[in-house]
Amino acid sequence: MTPLAQRPALGAGGAADSQDVATCAVALWRLHHGRSQGASSAIRRLRLRSPSDPTGFGVWMNACAIILEARRSDLVGSPTATSARMRLDSLVQAGPTLASPLRVSAALELAELDERRGDLSGALAAVQRRENEYNPRYLSTQLLWEGRLAARLGNRAAAIRAYRHYLVLRFDPEPSLRPTVDSVRAALAELERQRP
Repeated sequence: MTPLAQRPALGAGGAADSQDVATCAVALWRLHHGRSQGASSAIRRLRLRSPSDPTGFGVWMNACAIILEARRSDLVGSPTATSARMRLDSLVQAGPTLASPLRVSAALELAELDERRGDLSGALAAVQRRENEYNPRYLSTQLLWEGRLAARLGNRAAAIRAYRHYLVLRFDPEPSLRPTVDSVRAALAELERQRP
C-alpha cells in the first residue's frame, strides 16, 4: 500500500478512494510501530475529504484523520494530545451515526491510549463499546482486551464473562492464535479458581 499512498493525489473517484484508504492504513501502521513520519501529511490529506460526501467515504476518511491525530499526538508527546484524545473519544461515542468500519477501530485506539495513560476504567469503557450485533467487527479483539482490562481492575465477573465469550469465538484457532488462546484459557482458569 505504501507506493499507492505516496503517489501524488489521484483526483476523485475509485482510484482516489483506494489511495486514501492506503494513506490511512500506511500512516496508522507506521504510528503503531513508533514512526510518526508522514502522519501529519496523511492527516491533512484525509481531512480534505468532505464529511458530507454522499457516499459516506468522506466520513470514513475524516474518522481516520481523527484516529491518526490522536495516535501521532500521543507518540510525539504533543501539547495537543489531550484535545486529540477528546476528539477521538467523541468519534467513538458518536455511536451508530458513524456508519464506518473505523468506529470499532477508533474504540480500540482510544482504549490503548487510555491504558497507556493509566486510565484503565476509561480503556475498559472504550473497548466495551460494541458496533452492533449484526456486524461484530473485531469482537474477539474487544473481548480479549475487555477480559484483560477487567482482570486488571479486579472485576473478576466481567473478566470471566469476556474471556469465556472470547474462547467460544476461538474454539478451534489457527496455529498463529493458539498461544493467545492458551494464555486466555490459563487466565480464565486462574480467575475461576479465585473466590468471588
